[in-house]
Amino acid sequence: MLKSHPLRVELHNEVHTRPRPPISTPQLIAHAAVIHPQSQQSCPQILLDWCASQGLRPPALDDVHYSVSQGSLGLRWKATVNLTATRCTRPPVSRRRPSGRAPPTNCSRNCWTAIPAR
Repeated sequence: MLKSHPLRVELHNEVHTRPRPPISTPQLIAHAAVIHPQSQQSCPQILLDWCASQGLRPPALDDVHYSVSQGSLGLRWKATVNLTATRCTRPPVSRRRPSGRAPPTNCSRNCWTAIPAR
C-alpha cells in the first residue's frame, strides 16, 4: 500500500474548499497549477498587470481567490498553502467566422510563461 504524504489531507481539503463554477460547453480550457513556497502566496504581479491592461478591478494583494469574465474570456486564479492555480476559459473559435479572424482573447502565452515556477 502507498504511504500518504503527511500534508495530503490538509492540501486536498484546501484545494477543494470552493465549488467549481459551471462551464458551458464547448469551451477551450487552459489550467496551470504551480507549486511554490509559502512566501509566494500573494497575488502574482503578472495577474495585476493583466488586470490593469484590461481595465479590470485587480485582486487585492492579500486575496487568495480571484475570478473575472471579460467578454467570452473567463479567468480564475486561486492560491493555497503550497500552490497557485490559474484557469482561462473561452469558447472555441469558429472556422466559419465571416471576418476569418479569431476573436480577441486578451490572454497571451506570455501570461503563462511569466509565472515563476519551481
